[in-house]
Amino acid sequence: MKPLKIILSLILTIVFVNGALADSPITSTPFHEAYYDGGIVTYAAGKKVMDNTIADYLANDNNPIDVRMAVINAMGWDISGRNNTELYLTQVYEGKSSFTMKDLSSDQKLVIGYMTIMDDYFKPEAGLPYLEAALKEVPNSLTANVIYALAKGQEVMDRDFCEVWKYYDTNVNKEGLNSDFSLAGKLIVEDYIKAYKEYCK
Repeated sequence: MKPLKIILSLILTIVFVNGALADSPITSTPFHEAYYDGGIVTYAAGKKVMDNTIADYLANDNNPIDVRMAVINAMGWDISGRNNTELYLTQVYEGKSSFTMKDLSSDQKLVIGYMTIMDDYFKPEAGLPYLEAALKEVPNSLTANVIYALAKGQEVMDRDFCEVWKYYDTNVNKEGLNSDFSLAGKLIVEDYIKAYKEYCK
């Protein structure tokens, strides 16, 4: 590793630790801003906490999956953690014990998986099994690939900054994906993630 690269890596590591991971793939990609329309995303951004309106929207698989991811993104994160997943499971599934993962649609796996990670971004491994299962079912979904790449980036960033970019590039920039995620939203994500590419040299 080149000396300059070592120094920059150490500096970023210190920044991330001191900032309690406030600068990370999950916390620094506000792609919901591409979905502001005065509707449910705007509502969720103002509310921040799960309620019946948000839960009903997320639970309805007829609603666009990218907009539902934007709703979760808009509710945001907190360094002390949040409990939106618990509230969602209580309102929609009467508690987590009332279902197994195989009972969930791919959309609901994405909803629960991503929201779990947004609730506690220090433990992305808690939500990743849902996202991995969803991706197996809808491998050509751009939305599923974007969310999975962010989650994996969150998981590996403490070990290797380059891996953050590799997961994003491998999943999001591959051929054959559908367009179920807005271009503007993708650009917001990539504007942050591309910084990690520098560590792959």
